[in-house]
Amino acid sequence: MKSHRKNQSSDLKDADQLDIDNNRQENNMVNGYTKDEIERTVKSRSDVTQAVKATMPMVFNEEELRNCSLLGQKKNTKTDDPRPGLDETKRSFLEDLIAKAYTVAIKEVRGKMRDRLKMFARK
Repeated sequence: MKSHRKNQSSDLKDADQLDIDNNRQENNMVNGYTKDEIERTVKSRSDVTQAVKATMPMVFNEEELRNCSLLGQKKNTKTDDPRPGLDETKRSFLEDLIAKAYTVAIKEVRGKMRDRLKMFARK
């Protein structure tokens, strides 16, 4: 009877560890890519523009890229409703990652991201 309890206890610990590992993996994922994959992609590019171009589709889905503005600001015309902003957590993650990798201000990264969003909005 005691060995049966030990096996159950061991099985529960294994199941708990599996849940912990799965949660860690999910928390380390962005839009199906690991944060490490995104970081490697950033570092493998020659400059900020190329890093933004390569990673925005990794971090944001096509709908977000077509329909969102960077920060949720209004369009230039007075009749248009504001577009929603990109998810702040994902946007901040990408901005910080690129700014750090290329030692540039977040303002520069945002400018490149805005340019890229304009291209997606035209498609």
